[in-house]
Amino acid sequence: MKARRFKETPRDSASSLHKVVFSLLKEMFPTAVIYQEYPYDKILKSSYNLYSVPENAYNSYYLSYGKRLRADFYIKTYRSIIEIQGKQHYEPIRWSKGADSWEKAVIRFNAQKRIDHIKKDIANEANCRYIEIDYKNTDKEAVKEIIWREIEK
Repeated sequence: MKARRFKETPRDSASSLHKVVFSLLKEMFPTAVIYQEYPYDKILKSSYNLYSVPENAYNSYYLSYGKRLRADFYIKTYRSIIEIQGKQHYEPIRWSKGADSWEKAVIRFNAQKRIDHIKKDIANEANCRYIEIDYKNTDKEAVKEIIWREIEK
């Protein structure tokens, strides 16, 4: 695990909403450790208090996807996962006109929906709150309200 995932600032390539949410989290939870891009398998391991994850849990998801899944933010103290959901989570997006076909965009979108479902399943298995922040939520107070409402459940 690279140390930069736990830095006090978001990565340079992070979306503007990611950066806003990170600063809000630091403000809302000043004493909590807020992990960025935290691996879902580590979340699951900590929920089982194990050194490895049961085969029927994360490993089957990991093997079916073929890549380590990461949470945008994880606050261990509150057992909360926060995911920033960009437009690509809601509709197919053509990232480059001409070179990127509509069919590829639809394939990527369907894959993203599957990954989102897997992440929710893992959060549920790990007994964690799963909080989604929609890219349309640009009002800081509204984002804070979403986070507080979900954490207080």
